[in-house]
Amino acid sequence: SGGCSLSTATKNAQNQDLVTIYPNPSPSEFKLKPGTANVTGTFIVSVYDINGVKVDLFTMDNLNSTITFGQNLTSGIYNVVVQGEGLTQTIKVIKR
Repeated sequence: SGGCSLSTATKNAQNQDLVTIYPNPSPSEFKLKPGTANVTGTFIVSVYDINGVKVDLFTMDNLNSTITFGQNLTSGIYNVVVQGEGLTQTIKVIKR
């Protein structure tokens, strides 16, 4: 893949993304939308700051809707970890 993606993912067997996060970087909030993996089940989304402190946590039933998060985050770099069904994806996001 080309471009300068900030997504570093532990991919599933099909080498597809569980989720996509945009805009990134963002001045206000992020949108997390389903990726190309098309998987079902309950997924836990954890947001960690640069020091590894969990600053947000929410669950998604099936990855079939877009959710908004990060409105309350201060400026900085965060790792968003999506876990479920034996799959994990980590995406680095920047809040401006």
